[in-house]
Amino acid sequence: MTKISIASFSLAWCLSVAAAVPAARAQGMSPSDPAPVGTTVSSEIHCGSNPVSLEPYDVKVTLLQVVRGRQAWEMLQAADAAARPADPDSEYILARMRFELRAKIAPGNKSFELGSPMQLVAMSADGREYAAAPVTAPQPALRGPLRAGESREGWVAFLVEKRDRHPLLAFDPASGGATLRGKILWFQLY
Repeated sequence: MTKISIASFSLAWCLSVAAAVPAARAQGMSPSDPAPVGTTVSSEIHCGSNPVSLEPYDVKVTLLQVVRGRQAWEMLQAADAAARPADPDSEYILARMRFELRAKIAPGNKSFELGSPMQLVAMSADGREYAAAPVTAPQPALRGPLRAGESREGWVAFLVEKRDRHPLLAFDPASGGATLRGKILWFQLY
């Protein structure tokens, strides 16, 4: 092989590897490629109340389990006897998730509030947002402050249309103390 052929082959190989890496990392970063159950999606968020003192954190989010329909309803009834059943065209979905937070720089003393309104949202495959489920999630519920070096697991509840076979879960860090910084992460609720 000539030097030009070797250089061309090397360049083509490097470009193909470089093109494959972002594609592998893209899962969970868009609604067209949501992460399936069991997949951990990593991102960076910036926490703090003052734009001048924002700190970067690595966040890892894993959708551990999805329970839908009758089994979800039974779990909700066990968690709260006063829970109301879904209307005939809807059903509950429960998602068990794990969040991990790591500081990228010192001091790493900010926290991220899990369970804030609108932070975790169920959406239809065509982009419609579902209303929050008016129920108490099973214990442990995914709520409370998450500090650097900690992880937390818990359940969240959603109410979706029965006919929607591919609902999505969107995690928006901007509504949990990330001061409008951080990518929206997407997961399969099926």
